[in-house]
Amino acid sequence: LLLGLAALGLGIDALHKVVKINSTVPATSIVAPNGGATISGVVDLDATSIGPNVTAVEFLATGGSYHDAKIATGSASPVGWVSQWRTTSGRNGTYEITSVGYDAAGQSSQSTSVTVKVVNS
Repeated sequence: LLLGLAALGLGIDALHKVVKINSTVPATSIVAPNGGATISGVVDLDATSIGPNVTAVEFLATGGSYHDAKIATGSASPVGWVSQWRTTSGRNGTYEITSVGYDAAGQSSQSTSVTVKVVNS
């Protein structure tokens, strides 16, 4: 890259102007369900953006037969990123739910998990 810039008559200063790194990760945090909750049926999922650059959110579950399985895609709303999870699609048991925030450049970061117990009859 430096040889190419030199061939164009550009120095290292040009490299600093060309390379711009986005260091702000698209972070989210789970708001609902609450950690420790016992849930069943269709459950509301809610995540909040931490920072301005979140353009999409997915909700993942680990537990039962799931391992970081996508259980829902969030929709932007005035209160955060919301969706629903039909818990009857999996087994009863303990699950860890996380949200994954994405930005327009495709960067992502996974939230801290909340643990819930699914009990369907």
